[in-house]
Amino acid sequence: MAGDFVIYRGEIATIMYFIKKGFVEIIASDERTIVAYLGEGSYFGEIGVLLTGKRTVSVKSKTPCIFFIIEKDEFVQTLEKYPALAKYLKAVGRQRF
Repeated sequence: MAGDFVIYRGEIATIMYFIKKGFVEIIASDERTIVAYLGEGSYFGEIGVLLTGKRTVSVKSKTPCIFFIIEKDEFVQTLEKYPALAKYLKAVGRQRF
């Protein structure tokens, strides 16, 4: 639903999200500042899944959304087969962090 939180800053990161439909806002650690809007084709959750183990921001839906998700264990196993992709996603995650 629009206005629902998808993830909360500080929680354990077990899933990465890919936006199939809809828009979300990325909320900074102060819980007020919106640092980005993401829409169809974007992804989030990679920082917690690949780098920190915990969520570094909160994400709130702006519209009704449909997500594709991948669980951490499955994602890590997949990235072992594609080291270039793993390197790229970790680099993007570091830039966002």
